[in-house]
Amino acid sequence: MACCGLTPYNNYTQLCCNGVVREKNRGGRYADSCCGTEALRPDQTCCSGTVHNVVDGDCCGSAVYFKGEGTFLCCNDNLARKVAPTDMCCGSTVYDGGRQQICCGDRVSDMNQADACCTRNNGSEVEFHSSNEFCCNGAIRKGMDLFCCYLRINGELFSDDDLIFLLSKCLNI
Repeated sequence: MACCGLTPYNNYTQLCCNGVVREKNRGGRYADSCCGTEALRPDQTCCSGTVHNVVDGDCCGSAVYFKGEGTFLCCNDNLARKVAPTDMCCGSTVYDGGRQQICCGDRVSDMNQADACCTRNNGSEVEFHSSNEFCCNGAIRKGMDLFCCYLRINGELFSDDDLIFLLSKCLNI
């Protein structure tokens, strides 16, 4: 005998699942572990406290799927169906893996709107179109004589919007 919270139970025939006593014999099948407050058989899969009648499934949040089949992607605990073999996760959604779309900062953009990603000093990302913009702590429209100045502080490279100068001003710093 053992205690499940304040309830005594027979640990040979029962399980204590998060304070709830469950029978190990579940309809002629033997449960050997718990999933939340439910008993779990070897032919089941537990995903975030939800029991699924699937053998050796993979979890995506509380949903179950088979990773090896290649038909679904788990994107930040969100189960999404793949449309093409090149599909990849972008945050919680699926995108085409860079064929006609770009993933930047967990957002998907069409390549005709943006074809590159710029990482800001704070770590956030913004998309830009490299033919008419450049990256300097954000997307900056290209113009005559404009470029980006960088500072090296303690061996780390920083760019700043305030450091976008005409060539002559940048060299006089």
